[in-house]
Amino acid sequence: MVFASLLVAGTISARADEFKFEAQLIWATNDQKSPEEKHKAVEAEIQKKLESLGLKWKNFFEVKRVAFTAPKGESGKVVISEKCSISVKVLEDKKLEVIFYGKKGEVCSRQIQPLKTDEVLVHGGNAANETAWLVTLKRLK
Repeated sequence: MVFASLLVAGTISARADEFKFEAQLIWATNDQKSPEEKHKAVEAEIQKKLESLGLKWKNFFEVKRVAFTAPKGESGKVVISEKCSISVKVLEDKKLEVIFYGKKGEVCSRQIQPLKTDEVLVHGGNAANETAWLVTLKRLK
């Protein structure tokens, strides 16, 4: 009975140290429609966040969305596309170390900063034409 109680308590505390995130790969353009029919316009919350950044693009389309968890103190690489990955590590002071990887797995940027629940972090770069690829990271829990 004592062992079962300890096992349940351990499971509950392990979940308390687990943080949930959602990453989105977004295509930014001034075109009204995406050339890919499966791409849909980003949600209003993300649209508002991207507009607040003063970017030169007017339209943003979700290419892919990935939900994942990161236990405190651990990190793991999450593949967003064949050319883009992200890793998130929750540090002791509840700050996040976020690393964005590009082609061939090279580090594009590394940031350490707090990210509260429901806040969104945006990373991006130009594409070969007048468009851009963005990755958003939202902390869900």
